[in-house]
Parts: sequence; structure tokens; C-alpha cells
Amino acid sequence: MESYNPARVGNWAFRTNYMATLGTRSKVFCRHGDPVWGVPAALYHVGSDSGCTYWGARASWVNPVANHSMTLWL
Repeated sequence: MESYNPARVGNWAFRTNYMATLGTRSKVFCRHGDPVWGVPAALYHVGSDSGCTYWGARASWVNPVANHSMTLWL
């Protein structure tokens, strides 16, 4: 499974079960400065490095919504 700039998806039990089931078969691509990555605050990400498998560079300091654009990954 691949996900791009995802929101947080579940509680700690969900994350533990997800990683045990999919582990390295799941890839999470994130971009620094993406506003969606940090919500909702009470849930967890499923990627390996702070919720992300791969980190991309920030696209814009001025317009944080631009950091969430799929055109950055295509």
C-alpha cells in the first residue's frame, strides 16, 4: 500500500496491528510543511519514520496548502 500526505489513521493499537500485518509492504510519502499530516492530533501515523517512510522537501513556506499537492509526487 502507498499513501501520499496522509492524515493520521488510528489509535496506538491500530498502528501496532497495522505494522505487524503490513510492515514494510506499506509506504507512506510525506512532505515537510504539509498541513494534513498533523491531523487529527489524537491519532497515530502508520509509517516507520515519525509516520512517514519517505520525506519530501517543503514546496512552499508561504502557502502550506501547496505542500499537500499531489502534483509534487507525480
